[in-house]
Amino acid sequence: MTGIGICGDRRGFRLKKKVVLLLASGLVAVLAPCRAFPADPAPAVDPSPATEPRWAPPDPWATFVYETPAPVFRLRLAIEQLSMTALSFAGYTIWDPPPASPNIPATTIWEKLTFAPNSWYLDADALATNFGGHPAAGTFYYMFARSNRVSIPEAFLWTVGTSTLWEFLEFKEPASINDVIVTPVAGLAIGEAFTQLSGWFDRYGAKGLSKALAWIFNPMKKFHDWLDKVEPLRDPAMRGWHEFRVGTAGVIIWQGGGVYPGLEFDLVTRLFRVPGYGDEGKAGFGFTDGNVSAIGLTATMAHGRSVDFLFDTQTALLGHYSRDLRRDGEHLSGWDLFVGGTAGFEFGSHVWDIAGNGPKNQIAVVRMPGIDARVRLFAGEMEVDCSMDLAFDFGGVEPLANPTPGSLPPGQVLPPVDTIQGYYYAVGLHLVPALEVRYGPAALGASFHTDLLWGLTGPFVPRPEGQVISLTDSRTNARAWLRFRLQEPGLEFAVGGIFRDRRGTAGSQETRRQDRSLFASFAVVF
Repeated sequence: MTGIGICGDRRGFRLKKKVVLLLASGLVAVLAPCRAFPADPAPAVDPSPATEPRWAPPDPWATFVYETPAPVFRLRLAIEQLSMTALSFAGYTIWDPPPASPNIPATTIWEKLTFAPNSWYLDADALATNFGGHPAAGTFYYMFARSNRVSIPEAFLWTVGTSTLWEFLEFKEPASINDVIVTPVAGLAIGEAFTQLSGWFDRYGAKGLSKALAWIFNPMKKFHDWLDKVEPLRDPAMRGWHEFRVGTAGVIIWQGGGVYPGLEFDLVTRLFRVPGYGDEGKAGFGFTDGNVSAIGLTATMAHGRSVDFLFDTQTALLGHYSRDLRRDGEHLSGWDLFVGGTAGFEFGSHVWDIAGNGPKNQIAVVRMPGIDARVRLFAGEMEVDCSMDLAFDFGGVEPLANPTPGSLPPGQVLPPVDTIQGYYYAVGLHLVPALEVRYGPAALGASFHTDLLWGLTGPFVPRPEGQVISLTDSRTNARAWLRFRLQEPGLEFAVGGIFRDRRGTAGSQETRRQDRSLFASFAVVF
């Protein structure tokens, strides 16, 4: 059985061997042509093009940052400035307004260019015109220039140029020195603060209220963005710090032996756009694009009328922020410091005789150059905030001591603008130190706001027949407060007091007024 089995295996083996050889021969026949004539390679597939890197703005903390590069349009800017001037000149020739002061000679452009005698002067237009209308015109000039995406210095120079051109074109009177100062500086102070606020809303969102407010505070920029088909870069990390405050307060005013209850309303916006503001770390950051700004509006009603009003803007056009802060649990320890160069504008009024239904005493000034310095010290829940605001003033002042022309000493006269409009031009010094100590939600603080103002005695056209009397004024507001702030929701409750002191001199005559007030306020902070 074993032999039989072996013989059968051999026959099977030979059969399998023949089958294997046949298969191998066929396989060789098939594969041989493949080895002699290799198949054409698969067609090359172009590699996918590399994704273009997303455009990154050179300075993400600049005012104008877009999704794509946005050009500067200086030709459009020039056309817009000349168009506004042409429209104003057409209205000037049609309306044909006479100079505010009598006996003002017509003055040619050449006389103004060569500074001929009596070709430049301090005009006698109304306070509302010189410190209301001209700041509004300057704001338009500046915002049209800035919205073409030029730098702050260039936008300011365009505003100076346009306002100076207008003074040359006013052929019925000499060029106004006060207008050449107030129009561009107020335009810079108001226009840049509004531009920064519009930019913040633009970065915050593209719909609803944010979009509407961006248009309201700078319609020129939004129109140019729409025209140029560019979209702002809306990166939440680049919005910076902000504080918007809307509040109301009950007040009690003590003045001249009388007591007057009242109601105050205020609106404040503050922006501080620098990287790492108030965050832990050690770093410094400098800017030249107006990254720190504030706008304030306050009105007080008492005795059936407005007794106090203030509109104020200030922008740090350039500055440096540094910090050395460490995280200690939920709190910070260390310090931060900010120093900035500022421009500001304010228009305010106060009634110093409420009982006698006295007139509003108004002061309007431009502030430039200025310095804003702030230092904060952190130690756990305690924080100390110390600041100093210092600036030079140029403005219009309704004098507190305002004698009639007949009561002046022989040979002395009032400035023509005072005789005609009831105010005078002044230069001055603005000083506001402040200190606040915070512990958790509570804060105790005080500030001291003072302006010292000295009257200008010329040049006037025609020249006064006598010596212009020396006029000076000062005002001081000392304020102290205790406040409590809740973070969620953002609510603030405060109580405090204000002491106001106003002094004025006309020659040897001095007048002084004072009042005191207490307030209890409630505000929404967001």
